[in-house]
Amino acid sequence: MPFFSIVIPTYNRAIFITNAIQSVQNQLHSDWELLVIDDGSTDSTAEVVAQFVQTDARIKYIYQPNQERSVARNNGIAQAQGTYICFLDSDDYYLPTHLQALHRGIGEAAHKVAFFYTGLLHKLPNQPPKAVELPQSVLPNGVEHLLQFTVFPTVACLHKRIFEQHKFEKNLSHWEDTALWVQIASQYPVIQINEYTAVWCVHNQSTTHIFEKTFDLAQTKAQMNVKKRILGLPSLQPFLTPKIKNIFFSQCYAYYFYDSFLQKKPFYMLYFYAKIMRHTPLFIFSKIGIVDLLNIGKCFLGRG
Repeated sequence: MPFFSIVIPTYNRAIFITNAIQSVQNQLHSDWELLVIDDGSTDSTAEVVAQFVQTDARIKYIYQPNQERSVARNNGIAQAQGTYICFLDSDDYYLPTHLQALHRGIGEAAHKVAFFYTGLLHKLPNQPPKAVELPQSVLPNGVEHLLQFTVFPTVACLHKRIFEQHKFEKNLSHWEDTALWVQIASQYPVIQINEYTAVWCVHNQSTTHIFEKTFDLAQTKAQMNVKKRILGLPSLQPFLTPKIKNIFFSQCYAYYFYDSFLQKKPFYMLYFYAKIMRHTPLFIFSKIGIVDLLNIGKCFLGRG
């Protein structure tokens, strides 16, 4: 039984996945298995991965009909043999020390059945990676901590026993990771390992890259309803104050505001600005609030 199982969900990422797989093979800690879950790719993903499967017995390829990445991750978790589950997006990559740092951190931790994560580097096209600054420490309230600080799946590592109770939310196309993390944090310790060990690559095909997408207000509302439902779960209420909820929802609406600004949709900008104000009424008096209000006016005038 390997110590680590690494799950790569992928969909039409043949041009990126070689780098991701090789970054796993280059790990200084070698006690791992890699499960590539192909979520119905129509490109050459299967052929690319097959070359690795034929030469490295630790790598497995699993195909499923297209059901989105949450289902793919859950499928990988169900078939994983390792004690700890890690994730890697197929267009990101690990630094060679990633598993080594996790193994050391787990060995030093008082609680072995826990949520571990390392530091992440952010890479834009044609630029060197830059660190996404880690918090100085984990807040005593792990739920609040994970609502305020985004932990990408690529740097997350969890004991497999945790997934006997928890799964990724299949009805979320984004935020599915944080939705799961906060539920886990209500039951298990959250442990930060202060080393930067993985790289998040942003490009024009990224699922987290918003600059080329068409804005969909109906989908956005549906996403917010799922977030509200999850934050309304009884298991989370002891960890959530009204202030924490308001800060979180303001941040969500600020993201959507920025998205609609990039798409130059002033009516949507106004809608999300009002939503931010509902949760943080003093926002309008802040520097950012004033700038955002001016940007709404510019967009209405066609100057944005």
